[in-house]
Amino acid sequence: MVRLEHAVRFLQLRGGDVNGDFDGVPASQLAVFPGTTHFFGLARTSLVLDVVLGFLDAPAG
Repeated sequence: MVRLEHAVRFLQLRGGDVNGDFDGVPASQLAVFPGTTHFFGLARTSLVLDVVLGFLDAPAG
């Protein structure tokens, strides 16, 4: 199990979680689906797909 605090720390280590107005918008992103389990993606594939494709289609920073 990965706690939210650990996921946020990974985001920070990859250069995310900064003020984009001063430091530029980071390339790293974190998607959190509250109130879900690992099996959530199997039931809501369209939502997960939208998030993943949005990340993959974003211009490289």
